[in-house]
Amino acid sequence: MKRFVIVAICALLPLLGGCACQEQPEPKGAEATATPTQTVDTEQASIDADQSGSISTPFEHQRAESINELGLLNNPDTDSTPEPKMSYEQYRNINSDVVGFISIPNTEIEYPILHTDSNYYINHSPQRERSDYGAIYIDPRCSLENSYLIIYGYNMKNGTMFGGLHNYSDRDFFYATPDFTIIFGDEVRTYRVFSTYIIDLDTDYPTFYSLGITGEDYIDFLIEQQRRSTYSVDVSFVETSEVVALCTCNRASYENGREIVLAVRVG
Repeated sequence: MKRFVIVAICALLPLLGGCACQEQPEPKGAEATATPTQTVDTEQASIDADQSGSISTPFEHQRAESINELGLLNNPDTDSTPEPKMSYEQYRNINSDVVGFISIPNTEIEYPILHTDSNYYINHSPQRERSDYGAIYIDPRCSLENSYLIIYGYNMKNGTMFGGLHNYSDRDFFYATPDFTIIFGDEVRTYRVFSTYIIDLDTDYPTFYSLGITGEDYIDFLIEQQRRSTYSVDVSFVETSEVVALCTCNRASYENGREIVLAVRVG
């Protein structure tokens, strides 16, 4: 029986202050030859930390949503032009971190899925270039072998990335678009949406994340997620049910809200 990894959350990163270069005072006299001037680039430091494989506390990267917060240069309200889309195979050929491809009908969601052991792709494109859009990526604490995978994406002002998940808040769309596909490796999998709801990240995260649930407890956990849904759908679960939880920002109800769309594999 597979185990899945989901995590407890919520601690803010220290403020990094954007791309701030602080120059040390130049020593005088004999000290000048012993202590060279040093420059600290905090933006580059954050990039280096991402690339080194460090993992921040869950969801703190999702709080860094403005170019004025945390110095991470992520801005979901950006009007910048997104990268031109490529095929799944093209993405795989240029980046070994591409592990899948998600396609949701009646939305613009057709993107590669990235996976690594850090939050690097929150502010980097699949081409590994600095990007306001980031990429669609799996929570670094999840293994691809887990039954329960959490997948993040920004809700961009222009509706790209995971902005299309907001459609599931509409009753007609929810029932008209029950299924979507994800390719993992070379395997095409079909998922059926069974729950959608908005949480307050500051208070509700314990009800969405748990650690090491298996067996009957896992089934009970999924049933509870189903009960939380704005709309009801008839699906059943077993101890090995493969579920994806898609997550993006939604402040319709909460200042720090997140829209959650859960789907179980049906094919």
